[in-house]
Amino acid sequence: LQRFLEEATILCALDHPNIVGFVGVLDGPDRFGIVMPWMENGELNFYLRQHPTVPKTLLARQVVEGLKYLRQQWIVHGDLKGANILIDEIGCAHISDFGSARVLCFTDHHSEQLRGSTGGTCRWMAPELLAPSRFGETSAAPTFESDVFAFGMVLYEATRKIWSGGCIPFHDQSNSMAANLAIVAGDRLPRPSHTPDDIWDLATACWRHDPVSRPTISSIIF
Repeated sequence: LQRFLEEATILCALDHPNIVGFVGVLDGPDRFGIVMPWMENGELNFYLRQHPTVPKTLLARQVVEGLKYLRQQWIVHGDLKGANILIDEIGCAHISDFGSARVLCFTDHHSEQLRGSTGGTCRWMAPELLAPSRFGETSAAPTFESDVFAFGMVLYEATRKIWSGGCIPFHDQSNSMAANLAIVAGDRLPRPSHTPDDIWDLATACWRHDPVSRPTISSIIF
C-alpha cells in the first residue's frame, strides 16, 4: 500500500505531454489502482508491430522529452522499457509506470532519496544496478545514468521489432540471471540489420559500462 501511494503521489504531481496523465485512485475493499487516461494504441512494441512505418525518431524524441522533464523534477524513472511506454490515439508516446521511481532531494553537496525503490526489469538494467559492489557501491538504486542505459535498451527494442522480427534484450540468454551476468560482464547487444547509424551510435553510447561516460538526458538530441 505504501509503495502504491508513493507512485500515485509522484504521478499526480507530473504534467507533461510525454508523461502518462493521472485521473485518480481506485480504492476498493480488496484492491487499489491508479486510474490513467486510455491509451488507444497500447505499449510501444505493440504499436510498432501494427504501424511499422511510423517515424521511429519522433517516438524516441518524445520519450527523451519525457525523461528530460523527469530530470528537471529530480525524478528517476527506474523501470524504463518498451512495455512502459504507451501510445495514444494520435501516436504520441507517454512514459508510464512509476512504481520504481525515485524522487531526489538535492542539497549543496549531495543528493538523497526521498522515496522510491530499487525495482526495475533486469534485462533493461544498467550494470551498476546489477552488481553495485563492482562500482564501489554497497547497494543499488536507480539513477539518471541508469535511466539513460535503459533508454538505449528501448532504442534496441524499437529497431529490433521493426527491422529484425522483434525480441527482448538478450533474448538469446535462457533466463534473466544469464542476462544479468552478460550485462555485468560488459556484453552488449548485436546490431540489428538495417539499423540507422545515428540510432545505433546513440544506443551504444547509452550502454557504456561506466555510468559517467554515458550521455546525459539533456544532451540527447534527435
